[in-house]
Amino acid sequence: MFSVTKDDLDEAVREGRPPEEVRQLESLLTRKDCLVAKIENAFVGVRLGKGIGLFEADAWDMCTDSEERERERMRDERESWQKISESDLEWGGFSQKLCFTDAEGFRFLIPAFMVAELNSHALNDETLCHLSNMREDENLKCSLLDSSQLETIVDYLRLRLDDPWCEFFHEVTAEA
Repeated sequence: MFSVTKDDLDEAVREGRPPEEVRQLESLLTRKDCLVAKIENAFVGVRLGKGIGLFEADAWDMCTDSEERERERMRDERESWQKISESDLEWGGFSQKLCFTDAEGFRFLIPAFMVAELNSHALNDETLCHLSNMREDENLKCSLLDSSQLETIVDYLRLRLDDPWCEFFHEVTAEA
């Protein structure tokens, strides 16, 4: 979750916090809004295709049999990552959905997770955790991303690194 909100900015102004702190909050909110637009633009038209989607990935995570995985695959949104609801992204609590996708699934799901986490206080930081801790063998998931999409992911990590309430991830995010 991206922890800075308009309410935080309003509170900082109301409480008369130092101008530098207010400017930092304004800057983070502006960057967040610009990044959401950049994500939407960079991933416009991306479809899941034959990739592993959200529900199928969760089924793999839960070690279900092939019949159950197929049932879950049928539930997956395949045409528009923007149609994936926040409740579906957080369904099942903290799981490793992104770990169980393939390159097509990763390209389809990563923008949905990034936008949802930037716009919500409810979601956990699965995206940040995953991107910050990708093993070398998982880098194949990035093989279908074009330069604009990769740049957008880097911008996401940079913004999260600058989030003052996200200190837990600063060290691993900086390394990513």
